[in-house]
Amino acid sequence: MVFTFNKAFFSDAANPLYQKYHVHPDRVRLAPQKQRGDKTYCPEHVDAVDAFLRKYQLSKNHHLLSDAGPAFKKEGIHIFQDYGFEAWAMYTPAVHQYMSPNDNMAHAVAKRRWRAEHTDFSDDVECTLSLLHELDQIAEKDVRKWFNVNLQLDRDEATEALAAECMGEKVEVDEDDELYYAHCMSEYLEFAGLRETRRDKINIELLKSGLDGVYYDQEEK
Repeated sequence: MVFTFNKAFFSDAANPLYQKYHVHPDRVRLAPQKQRGDKTYCPEHVDAVDAFLRKYQLSKNHHLLSDAGPAFKKEGIHIFQDYGFEAWAMYTPAVHQYMSPNDNMAHAVAKRRWRAEHTDFSDDVECTLSLLHELDQIAEKDVRKWFNVNLQLDRDEATEALAAECMGEKVEVDEDDELYYAHCMSEYLEFAGLRETRRDKINIELLKSGLDGVYYDQEEK
């Protein structure tokens, strides 16, 4: 689904584009929050998540994953819990971009094809609907494969080597990037159950950057 401040999506002129890209108009909604000034970026919002869940009516036995953002909480309660889903979890924030099949594969694949098809991105309506179309073209078998790779679902046991494979090879980076990568790897290992989560002994001086996973690596050496 798409949530937008742009009312051009709801004009008669947009109808041929919905048909061209095989997108039902009901998948595009006006953003639930008010636009601030002339800003065009539409931030995430719990009402948008609520609209998605109401539209697609997912079975309560689905296992749902989300990031840890505020858009998934309504009055302090996670919206999946509020809807009564039996199984749900939040990605560890530091490694969300590696574990999520959306962030770490689907979006990249769709955007690569999208950029190959378009050279003019001035028409917001057409560009957005064409990108949604490319996301729709992703095969179910590929989605299953990305879940298996990113979350190690097809393995009897999660391993550190597979975590490193999921996160990709480190390129030449500066010291801050290297520290961030180390932190992400540490968080991935904790999320996958390959390392015990330890929060009892924290040296505040070593956590100025918030990279506590790296601190535990240093402590264990």
